[in-house]
Amino acid sequence: MKTDRPSWDELEELAIEIGTSWKTLGRCLGIEDALLSEIDLVNEERSEKAYQLLRRWRAQKGSDATYQALYDALTNRFVGRSDLAEKYCRD
Repeated sequence: MKTDRPSWDELEELAIEIGTSWKTLGRCLGIEDALLSEIDLVNEERSEKAYQLLRRWRAQKGSDATYQALYDALTNRFVGRSDLAEKYCRD
């Protein structure tokens, strides 16, 4: 597992790939539904919704916004994106 926190560039790349799973990923990362709804309303493009979600997660969680936390959320059975977890979170 990588150490530290994902970079802004990595989060933007992930946002492009996460697709329709962005809202479920947000819930698994501990983002409140009200904030997810706000992100959904304010942004048109799915990749931008995902990026704003990931930015808010990193800002809210601070040093707890780790690769391990992101890996756990991506591999959650409701998100089911082990491929992205491996790509972005593993060394």
